Amino acid sequence: VEKELRRSGLSLLLCDAGNDPTVEAELVRNLFDHQIDGLLISASDQTVSRAAIEMAASRVPVLQIDQRAVDTVPYVGVSQADAMRQIIEHLRGQGCNHFAYVGPGPQTPAARERSEAFAGLTKSLDPEAAGRTHLGDASVTAGHEAATSLLAGGPRPDAIVCGSDQAAVGDLQALREHNVSVPGDVAVTGFDDSVLALACDPQLTSVRQPLEKLGTQAVQELTAAIDQHLPQPRSVMLEAELVIRGSSRR
Repeated sequence: VEKELRRSGLSLLLCDAGNDPTVEAELVRNLFDHQIDGLLISASDQTVSRAAIEMAASRVPVLQIDQRAVDTVPYVGVSQADAMRQIIEHLRGQGCNHFAYVGPGPQTPAARERSEAFAGLTKSLDPEAAGRTHLGDASVTAGHEAATSLLAGGPRPDAIVCGSDQAAVGDLQALREHNVSVPGDVAVTGFDDSVLALACDPQLTSVRQPLEKLGTQAVQELTAAIDQHLPQPRSVMLEAELVIRGSSRR
């Protein structure tokens, strides 16, 4: 973000609310004392952040990035639904027909979009997938517990889709403990393509989100609105990339 702003001749005022919407609202108000030309914001809370974002949008161009709280204010993000489509299509191509989902609950728009996309895409392919959906948090522990439950609770899925790489690592640990072959018996995928994806054995198929492009695109859209004296920038949705590795390649 800062690099792209420098190219545009603009400077960056960076504020960290620590995921506290009360602090976030105070920071947004204080920014107007510095006569800002526009605002990029990643909302701390889907509900509480709305008032501050709407107030800011009434005064300057505002662009929400990554986390969205106000549907009427422009947004730059990554399509979680398209990423999930890539995962399911890949797994189907590997011969998988029985799916499970392990990931964080709907605390953030991205997490909610992932789980909802999984449900929509698998509803007709595997009606029992809804009963194999485990929502908790994104941790290794949560993934381990979910996979252990899946292995103990009836017919085993042949693919586990995870909403985070951490959860996928926990899944792999549990599967190994139960002598379940990956990907031979069960394919596993993660999300975010973190360093964990390469540290796993087998290495983890995961969704890589274009974070650098996300920042660059956000700055370009916001500066275009400022330069052209537009009331608000335009919204842009980017596509993620599925990086296929040994945990799902058969």
